This record gives sequence, C-alpha cells and structure tokens, in this order.
Amino acid sequence: MDLVIKGKNVEVTESLREYAQQKVSRVGKYFDGIMDAQVELNVIKNKRVANNQIVQVTLHLKGGVIRAEEAKDNMYAAIDLVADKLERQISRFKQTHGGKVDRTRTAGGVLELEPVSVVSPEEFEQESEAQQIVRNKTFVLKPLDPTEAAREMEMLGHNFYVFQNRETEQVSVLYHRRDGHYGLIEAVTGA
Repeated sequence: MDLVIKGKNVEVTESLREYAQQKVSRVGKYFDGIMDAQVELNVIKNKRVANNQIVQVTLHLKGGVIRAEEAKDNMYAAIDLVADKLERQISRFKQTHGGKVDRTRTAGGVLELEPVSVVSPEEFEQESEAQQIVRNKTFVLKPLDPTEAAREMEMLGHNFYVFQNRETEQVSVLYHRRDGHYGLIEAVTGA
C-alpha cells in the first residue's frame, strides 16, 4: 500500500510520521485490497475550536473509497481514533462486499473493478432495521442568499440549513465545519 502523509498548519515530525504510518498501515492487514492511503494532519489555529487537531485518511480500495476523519486536542489521540474508525469501516465494507471484487472489461479494454455483493436481501433487511429513517420532515425552500441562510441557521441552532440559493436558483445546503467556518453544498441538475 502506498502511503502519503502530509501536514497542514503543522510540521510533520519523524515521530508523528512513523506513528501515523504504523497506525494506518495496520488496517492493511484486515484487507489486502487497499491500493493507496492519503493521510492529512491538520491543526486549526482558532482558539474557540476545542478539538483543533484533525486527522483525515482516504483509502483507495479495489471497488471503493473509504474516508475517515477525527478531531482531538492531541494529534496522536486523533490518529488512534481515525485508525479505529478505519478498521470498523473496512470490516463493514468486507461484510457488504464479501471482501471480493469482480473484474470486468469495458468496451475500451480498460479493466474495472466492481464490488460483488454477497449479502442476501434478508441479511440486508435485518442489517437495515438497526438504522431506520425515524423522522420525515417537509418544508418550503426559501429563496435566500448564503449569508441570509447562515443567519437563519444560527437562529435555529442547527448544524445545517437547506435553502434555495437566490443567485443560482438551485437547492443548497449550508453547514458548520469543524474549523468554525461554514461550508456550502450546491446541487446541480444534469447527467
């Protein structure tokens, strides 16, 4: 597995690099289909953010991508948490895909990998019962600009806010990021 470790607002010391490499590499023993891993260590320089040390790992697998992110006030603790989360996600991936991939050729002769599902419909139904949609909410989309949506979201005390972007006339989602700023997701229709 190729492993790339980079830092943002933090110097990646040799001991930090070795620790991250050791923890992330151990998930490879659970699943041999990991092609590469990218680890980003980030420190948020905002005193109001309590867990300001963030570790984000992206694993490119044969048949999918797994991404995990954890934040703590200590980088080593965040690495531990993200490694544990990756192990759980790989375990879940193996359960739903049987740890196998199906190799199929496309018209252009390029080899593509697609997951093979070995979960029966009954097993899927039993697994899905644990995570059900327990509430359905309907509301009218208000045409707002992102600044107005941020005010509405803050007044409601929510972590996200769905609205119709007045500028683009598309459905948008404004959300709180862990670094204390806002993020904006804009839906685009089309193929």
